[in-house]
Amino acid sequence: NVDVILRDANRRIGPEVGDLLSGLKARLGDTNKNLVATTVTTFANIAVAMGPPIERQTRGYMAELFKCLSDSKKQVRDAAVRSLDPWASAIGHDKVVGHLA
Repeated sequence: NVDVILRDANRRIGPEVGDLLSGLKARLGDTNKNLVATTVTTFANIAVAMGPPIERQTRGYMAELFKCLSDSKKQVRDAAVRSLDPWASAIGHDKVVGHLA
């Protein structure tokens, strides 16, 4: 469980996470909306734990996260909205908004 690993690492990790982010990205398109909402939250937790180095790895992932803002399920939309502040604190508001373009 990624959240347990983050907790055990005192919520700080380095930028070398292997295939973790690509594996999580695949879960964003899952039909199980509970899994999608949990994945969105996990992405935000990773962003906070990694800090600014996460920006180098956000290409291709932020677009998928933003798609969750228009998901048909409220729990997914709510998780996506809650994830915006952690992402902004990790990479900056301007860079989060820049991924919308």
